[in-house]
Amino acid sequence: MKSSLRARRRNLLLLCVLLIIIAGWFWPKKVSPESYSYYSSLLCLIVGNPQNTPTGNLPSVMKKTVAQSDSDYALTKTKYDDAAADAVIKHWKTLSSEQQQQARQDSTVCRQLMHSGN
Repeated sequence: MKSSLRARRRNLLLLCVLLIIIAGWFWPKKVSPESYSYYSSLLCLIVGNPQNTPTGNLPSVMKKTVAQSDSDYALTKTKYDDAAADAVIKHWKTLSSEQQQQARQDSTVCRQLMHSGN
């Protein structure tokens, strides 16, 4: 009887630990101001380039740009921050088409518009 009670307690404890780990894994990540600033500047660079006029593929263009920003000999490579990039893209999509057009034409305006969402 005592061994089955111990086994139940141990299983319950393992289940609780597992649930805590899973909750921590899926908990929404807070985007630091530095990351938001970096990715908003990156977005302004991308949308200001006439070759990147269609912005439907912003996540892939941003990911590619971050990956190519490191030198081959860099000891630490910059990791793509999905949460920060998603936050910036989400804010970009809330801008009106007129604001997006202004942002495409002037990088200063773009940075101001993007930082208003942070």
